[in-house]
Amino acid sequence: MIGVEYLLIGIAVILLFLIYYIYHKDVQNAKQIRRIAMAVETLHKELYLLDKKLSRHIYDTPLVEENAYGDETVHELETRIEKLSQPLMASVNEMRSALQQHREETEHKIQTLEEGMRKLSLPTSVSGMDDARIIALYQQGVDISGISKELRLSKPEVEFVLKLNKIR
Repeated sequence: MIGVEYLLIGIAVILLFLIYYIYHKDVQNAKQIRRIAMAVETLHKELYLLDKKLSRHIYDTPLVEENAYGDETVHELETRIEKLSQPLMASVNEMRSALQQHREETEHKIQTLEEGMRKLSLPTSVSGMDDARIIALYQQGVDISGISKELRLSKPEVEFVLKLNKIR
């Protein structure tokens, strides 16, 4: 009789420890996800500002007024325009290459962040097979509680899989 009581107490302690551990891991994962989301948002803002700067630079370039050169021939005007536009084109090309490089760096950072997200540990009861079944059932119109009952998973696990796959 006393052995059974100790066994029940031991099981209760183990369950409490597991609940605490799962909660602690969930909090850590949520913090990591928030940090990653903030980093991605910052990268998008930087990309937007660079695009805006390039557009403003192109828009602010002065245009040549009509008849500003009097009776010069068309050939002379073309030569002058070409000479004047070379530094501008070089500047635009330089900004384009800087923007392209920044985009590539941003895409690389996003890929790195996505790989980091994949490495985050998922709850052990949710596997790739469960993910596919959860998604299929949800798309068939089964509600979250029905999915959790059928697959013997908790509702938060089902919601987590749907959020992770951007379905809900």
